[in-house]
Amino acid sequence: MNSLPVSIRKEIEEYAEKHRLTDAKKRELVEFVKEIYRRSMYEPEEPIGVVTAQSLSEPATQMTMRTYHFAGIAGIQVTLGLPRMMEIFDARKEPRTPTMTIFLKDEYQDIEKVKKIAEQIREV
Repeated sequence: MNSLPVSIRKEIEEYAEKHRLTDAKKRELVEFVKEIYRRSMYEPEEPIGVVTAQSLSEPATQMTMRTYHFAGIAGIQVTLGLPRMMEIFDARKEPRTPTMTIFLKDEYQDIEKVKKIAEQIREV
């Protein structure tokens, strides 16, 4: 079972416990999941299809184009475009400039209240 990612192993354990699988059935399930997981993997440089290429490159292009909308905004340091895609693909634990989108309720739409909330978040 060690050849499977931790999250999948955890799901198998939870499933086995919830459904009270015997050890033999649990081993059978593990072998089944291992085989499915093995088949889903690709070798480096193996062609994986046009749809996959589009699924990766289209958002990367949009992200890069959006980067220019932030140019010149005072006090904002963002990592977008290609550097952000590299962070995602490298699965870095700590992004260089973490960002979030927050949708505020109507009573917090005043710019001064927004600034106050932003400062509180920055402190955390």
